[in-house]
Amino acid sequence: MSNDIHRIFEELVLNNKLGIKDKVVFEEESRKHTLIRAIELNANPIQGNFDYQHLKDIHKYIFQDIFTWAKDRFELKLFGFMYKGDSAFCAGEFIPNEAKRIFENLEKQNYLKDSKSLDS
Repeated sequence: MSNDIHRIFEELVLNNKLGIKDKVVFEEESRKHTLIRAIELNANPIQGNFDYQHLKDIHKYIFQDIFTWAKDRFELKLFGFMYKGDSAFCAGEFIPNEAKRIFENLEKQNYLKDSKSLDS
């Protein structure tokens, strides 16, 4: 039963601004749009405090061409957990508490500013 549910979620295409229903086409088109937005962000980053609100602002910017709910309904309980490949996304209703926990840990670690570069 669990595998059947996972398979159904794998085949779903969320309602999107592009009006695409086909999963393969949607993934191709959404990659194009998000890549463009990521390049724009690299050139002109969204200013913020590296907190939950800042993350939501970045998320909204990247996905603004694809989903109406990219930020405004970030915490909405859509239908439980969403999946992409073998990864399960945190259900919207749990995001605020998980974000609080994660950002508190990042703050305790000085937002990783003292970490060594992965390149070294």
